[in-house]
Amino acid sequence: MAGLVVALGWLMACDSRAEPPTPVALVPTVAPSPAASVTPPPTPQPTATTLPTATNLPQPTATLVPTPLPTAGPLPAGWQWYENTTFEPAEFRIAYPKTWTVWLDIRGSRIQPTIGIVYQATFQSPETGSSVVLDIWELRGRRDEDLLQWVNTDPSRSVFDRVDEPLTYNATVLGRPAVFHYHPARWGTNDFAVTLFVTGQHRYRATFHSGSSPVTEAEPQIYRTMLESLQVFGQPDGLTEIPTGWEVGAGLVIDTRPIETAAGELVDLAAAPLLPLGGLAGIIESAQAEPHTYRIVLVTDTGETYIIRRESWRVHFRGQPIDSWCNANVVNPPPQPGERVTVTGRLIAPNEVVAGSITIERDGVTQTWCSETLIEIAPYWGEGNGFPTNAVVSAVDVPHLWLRGPLQTMVGLLTDDAEPPLLPAAWQPYADRTALVYGPVNPENRHMEVKEVYVQDGPCDVTPSTTHCPHWLQILPEIPQSD
Repeated sequence: MAGLVVALGWLMACDSRAEPPTPVALVPTVAPSPAASVTPPPTPQPTATTLPTATNLPQPTATLVPTPLPTAGPLPAGWQWYENTTFEPAEFRIAYPKTWTVWLDIRGSRIQPTIGIVYQATFQSPETGSSVVLDIWELRGRRDEDLLQWVNTDPSRSVFDRVDEPLTYNATVLGRPAVFHYHPARWGTNDFAVTLFVTGQHRYRATFHSGSSPVTEAEPQIYRTMLESLQVFGQPDGLTEIPTGWEVGAGLVIDTRPIETAAGELVDLAAAPLLPLGGLAGIIESAQAEPHTYRIVLVTDTGETYIIRRESWRVHFRGQPIDSWCNANVVNPPPQPGERVTVTGRLIAPNEVVAGSITIERDGVTQTWCSETLIEIAPYWGEGNGFPTNAVVSAVDVPHLWLRGPLQTMVGLLTDDAEPPLLPAAWQPYADRTALVYGPVNPENRHMEVKEVYVQDGPCDVTPSTTHCPHWLQILPEIPQSD
């Protein structure tokens, strides 16, 4: 099946985000040393559509009796203790992998003063660049400060993210109520998770930031183990429990937020009508780069004026955008006033378009600036409810394509059988599941070559602004499944 090309003779003229701060390497207090393999036991994955809430949550008003810092106990092979005994009264102890490096920042020598963090310890993997950052704030005697109120006042500051609904207590750390938040990889960020809690006179934040995309299998468990090992002077050694299910990392993430028109109306982009075949052609009157948008005022060949918007990516798979591609290395600068362009896309208001593809005529050559690379395949696609055997998908001026739809619908692209096409026996259980098919486009014949096939292997988590489907099974090339 290798090298199979996908022939319907299509021709495509195809393209808040607060990010956790990158830890600053300051003064290393522990040098990395050789150690045994750090592979804590894997955490079972749930099948629920949302992150399970940790059980046995204490009430925020629970009275906990202070206790001395316990004696350090034994650790698994490959782990060691980090102890802070110099920064009073926030003395603590936490376990971490021996191969990781520790960096310190005390009382804001490099932290922005307005953030108010008085102590920061960064534990970082030299292999992947992933990190666990422990931040500490002083509450200046306000022991009853409301953590939830602080977290929800500015989530972009507290959890580095925008949220659809106010965050609530959904975890415990040292027996204290805690807030856990997970951000699947998208918008230029990798997977990260944040846990916040208060003990005594201090507020703590422990952030895991994956240095790779997709996230490695072991590192989310390392984060969990570090949290479970945390001990704080004067605080009881209580239960630590955070939600599960996020450890698999980001899968398919779809931004479903409505688009706001120039008139202030909110429009469902997926439901907006497509421009007529051939799109719009004309001369750019003005062009302006805005946050996450490139806005063009286009005067068409028929004398009409349109606002053309090139929006940020809205569909990501395992952290990478898949719905469009921009040829920024070749078409640079982007389209400018006075240049001729052709635009396809969706009409979100009279004379306002969200572009799917934009081609530009420059120096006597027509080139693609941005183009769509994700094709949605409906269940009723094609006369025979799918592609014929040995079908070919063609594209122009894009390096790759993604197809999304029921696996059975795309069987003709994926098999060498005579008509009618049949799925291999091993794939038949997935026939009705949503599949993602990826392949590079051969620049010589412009045919897509099917290289990877994934089928959805679990439910999606749906919020007002995002649909996240984390569970996918790769069936081409087949990935051996661990027992």
